Amino acid sequence: MASDHKAVIGDKVWMAGNNVEGLDAVALEQFTIAVEDAGKALICMDADDDLRAVFSPSQTPHAKSLTVLGEAGRHGACDRVWKVADNTAATTTTYAVAERLERAVSTAVGVLPPHRSPDIPW
Repeated sequence: MASDHKAVIGDKVWMAGNNVEGLDAVALEQFTIAVEDAGKALICMDADDDLRAVFSPSQTPHAKSLTVLGEAGRHGACDRVWKVADNTAATTTTYAVAERLERAVSTAVGVLPPHRSPDIPW
């Protein structure tokens, strides 16, 4: 059965790329800032060219990354840490703080999984 309905779900960049309207609302911008400053991602849902929902899934640092970074730091194995993610810079910085990284942290954000390796400056 064919459907004439259109649904778009993703972050604000994805939504803008799909010509979703209403992304410039002041209330949405204020919510976006609050969510990203808290280190979380913002997801929007549009149905039939009507922005229907905006939400922020809970995100916490992975236990494995805490362990690996902690051990590397204790043994002096790294003096610079790269966080490569598809998140925003604010989200990535929040993770770095949560992981107690006391050394310099560089970020590469907006990087989707298939493209991560080339974005790390070896």
